[in-house]
Amino acid sequence: MKKNNTILYVGAGAIAIGLISMFGNKNSKGEENTGAMPLPTPLPTPTNTTQPKPQLNQNLTLKVGVKGAEVSKLQTLLGINPDGIFGPITEAALYKLKGVKSTTLALFPKLPNVNQNRYPKGTRVMANLKAGTPLYKAIAKADGSYYSNYEVFTTKDFGEKIGTIRSSNEAGNWYTVLADLWSGTEVMFVKASDIKSY
Repeated sequence: MKKNNTILYVGAGAIAIGLISMFGNKNSKGEENTGAMPLPTPLPTPTNTTQPKPQLNQNLTLKVGVKGAEVSKLQTLLGINPDGIFGPITEAALYKLKGVKSTTLALFPKLPNVNQNRYPKGTRVMANLKAGTPLYKAIAKADGSYYSNYEVFTTKDFGEKIGTIRSSNEAGNWYTVLADLWSGTEVMFVKASDIKSY
């Protein structure tokens, strides 16, 4: 019996040596091993996967129906969910804050906020900006109402008397005033945030 076990061990060893010589001389790619250490494969160079931020069109009119990154930016400025779609929620938020239903990103910061404490007609007001309060030229229309081209007509120094309130827009962020000027009393526009009563 010992003889049979020896033959079994010798046979198993011969098969193992044959397998090693047959398969052990090739690398994982099936190429012959030369005995030298394989060169390490260089790691791939990392690439920048972040997309560049799109340039926002600061002069695109944002109103109901407009979609895109500009709308998302406006929604962020309004403090609402930035979904990029200008719908009734965005319009209501814009109207509540600025008193308008459309704007551009360039114009948005220049628009005064809605005035929650309006001055009544006849209230005497003075300049309340340290750098001076601009009075904007008022242009009369045929129906007796006024509009402005936002051209500054004159600037009143801080604390200087401007005149009396004539009317305000619906949002209360602009007033027409009967301004006391060197040329007499004239209708002018003034931002509500730029004046205070006295």
